[in-house]
Amino acid sequence: FAFYRVNPYFCMEQRTSAFLLRLTAGELLAGFDDLPPGVSDYNFRAAERLFFDALKDHQNPDGGFRGWRDARAVSRPYLTAYVLFTMQLARESNAKRGTDYKIDRDVYDRAMRYVAGYIANPPEDGYSYVLESLAFYQYVLARDGKADPGLERRLFRDRAKMSLRGRGHLLLAMAHRKGVFQADRDGELRTQLDEIKSRMEVTTQKVSFKEPSSGSYTRAYYSSGSTMGVLLRAFLKLEPAHPLIPGMIQYTLADRKHRYWGDSHGSGMLAYALLQYRDVFEKEPADFPALAEIPGLANVNQNFSGRDQKPITRRIPLFELMQKGEAGASYPFRFRRSGGAGGRLYYTATLSYSPGLRRDEARDEGIEVRREITNVETGAVAADLERGGMYLVRMTVVNPKPVFDFMLEDPLPSHIESVQ
Repeated sequence: FAFYRVNPYFCMEQRTSAFLLRLTAGELLAGFDDLPPGVSDYNFRAAERLFFDALKDHQNPDGGFRGWRDARAVSRPYLTAYVLFTMQLARESNAKRGTDYKIDRDVYDRAMRYVAGYIANPPEDGYSYVLESLAFYQYVLARDGKADPGLERRLFRDRAKMSLRGRGHLLLAMAHRKGVFQADRDGELRTQLDEIKSRMEVTTQKVSFKEPSSGSYTRAYYSSGSTMGVLLRAFLKLEPAHPLIPGMIQYTLADRKHRYWGDSHGSGMLAYALLQYRDVFEKEPADFPALAEIPGLANVNQNFSGRDQKPITRRIPLFELMQKGEAGASYPFRFRRSGGAGGRLYYTATLSYSPGLRRDEARDEGIEVRREITNVETGAVAADLERGGMYLVRMTVVNPKPVFDFMLEDPLPSHIESVQ
């Protein structure tokens, strides 16, 4: 929501993304005391009017949508797919969530005719840009049960030229057309999902995706946030038990002030993906007992209920584990929930330690290096450094023969500040 406060452009893409945020947030909007904002800002409680009331003003005679009201602007292929997709979500919300969004069937049908014409005669310029729009079109058509088999074959053949976001749309489109939402039941779905997995970047702090290359697809409202939103939905549809999905969610939320949430299209697509995650795993409040244990060394039992977000933290000193455990032995670290219903168990395990470093005795390696630390006030050689003291470090290098390209680096010890 903060992005719109700073950048209220009211173009068709922003209006669509704002409505998608509204559709996703649902009752959460009641918690925002500062809404509605000023008359020149976005009112998310009435975002459906900003979207539906503007559709005709932004639709060209060919059925495609343009970014601005200016009638001279050309239709934007990817934007047209985005508007159609969002209208589909509004229609589903009416059926599943009891909302009452007014869907203009004439506007929808005219846009679908534009899609059919674009598929039949796509432009030649910017090939990956064209594929980006075609993949989104195929997904929109598949959601309506009207997928184009010929287009699917072409996209599948040329998928290496597409962005990860385009490949995610193609993967979802094929799953909808085939009616198969389990990757292991279909070879083509499995192949594509594994190819996307090969682009994962996994560390202890994040799970993200790296594009293999850049291309003209960046012209199609491309952003890392929208890519993560589409791929997250693909994993939820085809492999919901994948162990890295919670890591994708965690990194997405932790990164919300940086690249993922820095544009309207990315925030809209991400918000919808998070709603789908919530509907799959967190629709019901948590109600289960959980156990974290290192068998024979430590365990923590906790009951979780309701939607309390307060974390449960337990710290175990390392020396306690060393006293109970056997040196050189391996001990499994297990987290598990037992029984109950609703919610998932989330955890973070961190090991903090200080290595025991050996003391290296001086030895001759051809160049003699000596370091002497003296107390500036007393002039005595310092065996230990004391807080508040000032010390002089003198480095002496003795070399028996000329040397070139020599560099001596002496790092400051921790908690020491250099003084000019």
